Amino acid sequence: MKIALIYPQFQIHEHWLTPVSILLSLGIVVYFFIRRGKIRKNKNFWLGLFILFIAGQFYGESAAIFHLLPFWVLGWLKTKSKPDENDASREVPGEKEIRRMKELSREKKLLEKRILETSETFYSQVQFFESLLTLNEIQLMQSIVESTTKFLRANRVSFYQYNSVQNEFMKTASFHYSAGLSLPNERVTDKVLFLIKQSQTILSIREIVHNKLLYKLWQKSNSKALIYGPVFSGKRFIGILAIEEINFFRLHRQTIKNVGGLCRLIALAIRNVRSHQKIISERNLVQSKLLTEYQQFLKTLNFEFKRANRNDLQLSLIYVVFEGTKQRGADEKTKSSLTRQIKKNCQKNLREIDLFFDDDEPGRFWVLLPMTDFNGLAYVLERLNLLVSMDLASQADYICHLGFSSLDHEIKHPKQMIETCKESYRLHRKVRSLLNKQRELF
Repeated sequence: MKIALIYPQFQIHEHWLTPVSILLSLGIVVYFFIRRGKIRKNKNFWLGLFILFIAGQFYGESAAIFHLLPFWVLGWLKTKSKPDENDASREVPGEKEIRRMKELSREKKLLEKRILETSETFYSQVQFFESLLTLNEIQLMQSIVESTTKFLRANRVSFYQYNSVQNEFMKTASFHYSAGLSLPNERVTDKVLFLIKQSQTILSIREIVHNKLLYKLWQKSNSKALIYGPVFSGKRFIGILAIEEINFFRLHRQTIKNVGGLCRLIALAIRNVRSHQKIISERNLVQSKLLTEYQQFLKTLNFEFKRANRNDLQLSLIYVVFEGTKQRGADEKTKSSLTRQIKKNCQKNLREIDLFFDDDEPGRFWVLLPMTDFNGLAYVLERLNLLVSMDLASQADYICHLGFSSLDHEIKHPKQMIETCKESYRLHRKVRSLLNKQRELF
């Protein structure tokens, strides 16, 4: 059927109607997509144009519904097109909150990592200080270089210890981030180290570069480093902490300030170790030139008590009493032999830093446990009790009692620890006698 018959009011030839309809429909679709802002993003726009082009080629009855085609295309595109990610109105409910929670979680992890790896935080400073809580000099040197490397996030750190008797430096420890720990213990002759010893100030590569004479000495040095930190206690010079390799971007004032703080902590740790070694060496001298062993024990206890209170450390004390039973008379020869055996076994099963003293009364001993809390004390008591029980297994005429005390806020004087040990010893003795009476009754 001809278009003129369907639309008699239009006396236009049919070949004019199709181009006009196409242009009109195309204008409506373009206007719609421009308003929606998707003319460049939505692929269905070009599909709609293709459909309009095909429809415009038909004549006859198809031209009658051609004017409804744009509206059908718009509806079809609206239902079939995928939602735009940038369009907030097409988001899934709750999707925005979920995305925000993920961002907050990622920021939290980054912040935690930054805090834990930053040397200026209290957490990292406590970690460094805990590594220095040892009374063994070799372990202390290892902890100094290894902990400093982690604290400053450096690549290599060395420690040069000064020998005042021979007036020379010894490279006692070095730690490399990839190679690990090394204990060279080699002699070092270097003018830069003696210059730092005289000035007793921190020297960094920034000051060295700006001083021509100092820079020439540094180039000839066998111990090149980017930061030198002198370690001294009062007027006594101890050594030099050398930061040999570190990231250039970390060579700022805060890092140099941190090196100064580390040097002060290292000085305290080395002084404590040397004081402890002095006590040990005094005990190895001839007894006639010193005080009695019990008096030496009182002196040592007083020193360790003050040191523990000053540095907030733990301290424990054990009282060992070896005596004969009341049922039979004790053989003095057998008792002295067992006393030596018990003393020898107890000394073998203690740490290197623990101290063992004889009491004024024979068969009684004192065991001083530096840096030992109540849990560690309980472990040592259990171990000593087992050892003594094994030594006395075949000796029914002898028995051993233990007393103990641990430093807490209620103890203000060393004598209180001694009295607490004796009270616990008497309690142990009384409980054991009651148990023996109960066994006899049954």
